Amino acid sequence: MGACGMNSVTRIIFRQLAVILLFAAVFLMLSCGDPTAELLEGLATRVASDGETPLPFEAELCVNEARINVLVADTLEERAAGLSGYAGLPEDTGMLFVFPEPQQPSFWMKGMRFALDIIWLRDGTVVQIDASAPPPSPDTPDDQLPRYQPDEPVTHALELNAGAAERHGITVGSRIEPCPDDGN
Repeated sequence: MGACGMNSVTRIIFRQLAVILLFAAVFLMLSCGDPTAELLEGLATRVASDGETPLPFEAELCVNEARINVLVADTLEERAAGLSGYAGLPEDTGMLFVFPEPQQPSFWMKGMRFALDIIWLRDGTVVQIDASAPPPSPDTPDDQLPRYQPDEPVTHALELNAGAAERHGITVGSRIEPCPDDGN
């Protein structure tokens, strides 16, 4: 088997291992009462038609009267990619970043094509909002890209279109939680 075949097999094995480890982590979080588990409960990994490429998780979050559909970035690869390269987001959609433990992650807007509100959460409560983070000029060197970081450890970050936090009345202290199952 050539080197290319070995890389492909190795890649498939690592992806399968990552899915197994993700499910093990979710099981441990659910059994230990981890507050992030509630955000993942009931979600399942979907796989693309090629049988190996994981597609993003989906969830619906509620805040005030709004329902926000989100992609869930809960792997290192998904968190690193974020929304880079997306042309934009439909209204009332976003990406929820789930961290395995409380931390102070640093975000940048590399590869972004539209402005975002970055909402930092600790156990479902908004602790900070970086409103209207602009996309950089495509020729901005990496070392000159602004970094966005919460002032305290967080368990999640929610990225929405710029202005969505204000439009939905999201402020520090707001609760953002999984929407109740309406039975549909």
